[in-house]
Amino acid sequence: NLRTTPDCLPYFLHEKNIKLFTSHKVFSQEEMYARYEILTDNYNKIINIEALTMLEMLNKDILPSISHYIHELTETALAKKALCDSIDATYELELVKELSSLSAQVYEEKKVLEKYVAEAPLCADVTQLAQFCKNNIIVSMSKLRTLVDEIETKTDSAYWPYPTYGEILFSVK
Repeated sequence: NLRTTPDCLPYFLHEKNIKLFTSHKVFSQEEMYARYEILTDNYNKIINIEALTMLEMLNKDILPSISHYIHELTETALAKKALCDSIDATYELELVKELSSLSAQVYEEKKVLEKYVAEAPLCADVTQLAQFCKNNIIVSMSKLRTLVDEIETKTDSAYWPYPTYGEILFSVK
């Protein structure tokens, strides 16, 4: 059970598969190798585009939105305390702590992803790059996705820059 594209594509070049395709004159051996290179290069380019898109979304939309929401919560907590010291601001304070921690984790993992995207062109060939993408870039993107999904559930929808799953699935206009 091969779960990823970089795990599957090398099987295209196994001797029995090359014999199958060449004996039925579907592809020549050179065409098989060229096809492998094209498919692997396409995979690498798609992963790069997805990583760059994720970084742009984080930098331009998600992290600034979280900061604005944290600022609003902080202002609310301060206003409550300024009005009367006995007013409870536990909700705001705990949410600020939680969102601050999560946003710091997102920021750190974002730097990891940026490092991987910068290192990707240093790979020797398309096969090595595909493995690098699978083992590093996709893993980092998955960590970021998990963190951002958690932040989304804790952020007021007025501050969230994208439609939520609920809005996408159930809103009819």
